[in-house]
Amino acid sequence: MRPRTAPKSLYIFYIYHDCAKPMSKLVVVTGTSGCGKSTLIRRILNHENVSLSVSHTTREKRAGENNHIDYHFITKDEFMKMDRSNEFYETTFYDNHYYGTAKSELNKNEYVIIDCDRIGAAKFNEFNNVKIFFYNTKDVLYERLMKRYNNKEKAERRLQSYEIDMKTYREGNYKHSIFTDDLERNVKELETIIFGSNNI
Repeated sequence: MRPRTAPKSLYIFYIYHDCAKPMSKLVVVTGTSGCGKSTLIRRILNHENVSLSVSHTTREKRAGENNHIDYHFITKDEFMKMDRSNEFYETTFYDNHYYGTAKSELNKNEYVIIDCDRIGAAKFNEFNNVKIFFYNTKDVLYERLMKRYNNKEKAERRLQSYEIDMKTYREGNYKHSIFTDDLERNVKELETIIFGSNNI
């Protein structure tokens, strides 16, 4: 089955198993909305041996985002064409937009960062990887999202999955976690997880 249409805010997930095991060491990161994950990823990409798996998406660019760096921004028709050609390892539908990880993104460097939601993180279990969960309190996340969007309805909608995200974390689905309250310390924690042990 291929993604066609879906109700707003419904997750639809597909995984493709005809993808050979990546040569790169995958670092799968996920977290609650507003957790600061993107900021931490940008900092870790300062290392030459780390690359980001850039997802394809049908949503519009946010202020400050760059095409082919933050996401590959494409139309819905382009996304569906890639999907029919079996170019994606996984796809998901979130907040009325499609997202997908192309198979070609999984062999870009010694370490490849996979930025995804909790559903996507579960789909990379078949490969040897490190899984990291970023989080903070709901009140702090709400404040961050209000600063980002200046829209109460949108901030509340982005936090709809907070409880289930935290439940998934508490159930022990992630080997590592980072409480995102101090950027510089959090960067060092992330570097230690990726480079400072035999976790990968």
